[in-house]
Amino acid sequence: MKISRLIDVYTHPHAIEAALKSRPRDVVQLCVVEGEPARTYAGILSLAEEGRVEIVNFRSHQHLLDHLRRPDTEGLRNIAAFVYRYELRSFEESLKKLADSPIKEPQLLLMLDSLSDPQNVGAILRTAHGLGADVVLFPQRRTAPITATVANVAVGAIEKMQLIEVVNLNRAVEKLKEEGYWTVGLVVEGGGTFDQIPEVEKVVLVIGSEGKGVRPSIAKPCDFRVTIPMRRADFCLNASVAAGIALYEMSRKIHLLTR
Repeated sequence: MKISRLIDVYTHPHAIEAALKSRPRDVVQLCVVEGEPARTYAGILSLAEEGRVEIVNFRSHQHLLDHLRRPDTEGLRNIAAFVYRYELRSFEESLKKLADSPIKEPQLLLMLDSLSDPQNVGAILRTAHGLGADVVLFPQRRTAPITATVANVAVGAIEKMQLIEVVNLNRAVEKLKEEGYWTVGLVVEGGGTFDQIPEVEKVVLVIGSEGKGVRPSIAKPCDFRVTIPMRRADFCLNASVAAGIALYEMSRKIHLLTR
């Protein structure tokens, strides 16, 4: 039996533009308010025309809202798109492509453990892409799906990254170690510092949920466990903020930022 793919509503212009560039066949319909808004998004409209995407014009912002069946205007500009939901890639196939890649440069992979807030996931993906971590591994369970919220918060980053589904994170950690990757788990307490990690070429950074960090069963097999030092012991960082700090430290450590 064929399973129908879910359709999401993208409302951030960058997310819409990125989807039109990377997978125009998955963009079902582009909606835009006539007049000045349409002229503002002329580049996006041109991409839609090139990709033969249906374009629907609306006389007002309210007409667009009615079409989208949205009761409010939060996060909605004067453009939106119906897009098939991003499909995660398989772990085995993606790992083989990484191993066979002719480009030999430092690799920073990101693994997310038990992150269920789509806002956090979107923010983390946006930062990860900016810092050079373009391969992200998600568990099959205990994670936020790649919905429109993730895509909009990530402002198009998901279309430029490899997002991979992993059935079992523990086995994935072991497999990546066999392939020559060093694994670094971000834990809430008891870990070392980023300075203690040697300069290596291939790293997997594992990020856990807010206030809990990486689960002990996932952190235990990691080569290194690190903790972000805090001045206030009774304060914990938002997951996306902690991820941003850790991603920056690891990007700097493996010299991704100087290339």
